[in-house]
Amino acid sequence: MILCVVLSVSACTDNTTDEGDVASYQDRYFEQLIFGASPDELTQILTIYEDHRQRSIAECMRDDGFEYTPLQADQVFQPTGVDLTSRTGRAEMGFGISTVPDILPVAEVDDPNISRYEGLDEATQAAYDVSLSDCEATSDNTVEAELGIPEAVARAQQAQLAIANDPAVVRAQHVWSSCMAEIGYDAPTETDLITTLGLEFGQLERGSVEADRFRQRELEAAVASWDCGDELRTALQAAVAATNAPNT
Repeated sequence: MILCVVLSVSACTDNTTDEGDVASYQDRYFEQLIFGASPDELTQILTIYEDHRQRSIAECMRDDGFEYTPLQADQVFQPTGVDLTSRTGRAEMGFGISTVPDILPVAEVDDPNISRYEGLDEATQAAYDVSLSDCEATSDNTVEAELGIPEAVARAQQAQLAIANDPAVVRAQHVWSSCMAEIGYDAPTETDLITTLGLEFGQLERGSVEADRFRQRELEAAVASWDCGDELRTALQAAVAATNAPNT
């Protein structure tokens, strides 16, 4: 499992995580909040989280008197493949507005918990359902705290405030906006551009000629945004480094 590569051996054998693991995960989580992440990096981040979560659910269910087999992370989530962190990724998937299906195909899951559940009587199934719902909610809170996600989010919020007020970033953002305006996109930020394009696509009939044309325009806009953003990416990197936000 990816978890065993990224985290320590102890984290692969029990539900503990040492301080170094938490610091590393916090930094990776923080960076994907600020800069985004490639599909591979995002998959690793989600896998670490889900492996912890599944073990926590199993322990909680066991405490309630039920057997639960932890699922593998790839049985729980499916990455979309959208990569905003490279020009190549944008050329292939754009912003992920029209290039990702509304409903992703669901892979068949060999889940032993289903057959075990089906063998329970009705009353026990009802009790199992309550326990599973409670354990999933509890495990989300437990794992977020265990991996330091609230701290990473707080750091990201602080960094974003600093970035918003950084003169170099403000100038670079204007350069990006002016560059995009020259090719027909009127948006102060890329986030605004994505929102506008998303709203536009929402009005189109899927599979229509208009939707196909939009897809091509989305790909072009995503690549253009990357090309216009050289100075902005440099300024953002410098601004985040200046906040000294990531752990060292």
